[in-house]
Amino acid sequence: GEITHICLVIYDVTDVATNRHQLQAANTELHRLSSTDSLTEIFNHGHFKSMLKREFSRHSRYGSMASLVMIDIDHFKRVNDTHGHQAGDMVIRQVADVIRKHARDVDVVGRYGGDEFAVVLPDTDKAGTKVFCERLREAVEALEVVYEGHTIRCTLSLGVADLSKPAHDHVTLVEWADQALYAAKKNGRNQVSVYE
Repeated sequence: GEITHICLVIYDVTDVATNRHQLQAANTELHRLSSTDSLTEIFNHGHFKSMLKREFSRHSRYGSMASLVMIDIDHFKRVNDTHGHQAGDMVIRQVADVIRKHARDVDVVGRYGGDEFAVVLPDTDKAGTKVFCERLREAVEALEVVYEGHTIRCTLSLGVADLSKPAHDHVTLVEWADQALYAAKKNGRNQVSVYE
């Protein structure tokens, strides 16, 4: 009944903890990469659409207001043709930065494709969205992108739609905003058009 010996076994789990931490960091980075546009560092098309769907679901469930803005850089092909694609990429990046700076933390900003962007504004009606769009339009109009000694200026056309009237799904909202965007382009560009 006497203890004559004691045996201690010590495990060093530093490597396991380090590997787990590295795995978590890698998974976080993979998630960021899968949802982010590599050129602009804003949401990519796929992730933006899933966030738009989620906002539409929230609207359907709680009756909350939401607006969608479709944004197009006016005459962007001319920038690429005149200054090259590197300059075009710089213009896209800087326009994305301006959009991100004007958006609230709750807003969802995404690159929809090429030189087209989209913003979801939760709890915002058409009137509030139009104010946001005008500020954004003016900021981009004042933007000067300098590339290899050349100053490049651009403007935006913006189309606005909101959920003040019933929509079947999030695709309908995109169609409405697209129609408003088309109207802005047709009426001379560098303007905001609201879907009625």
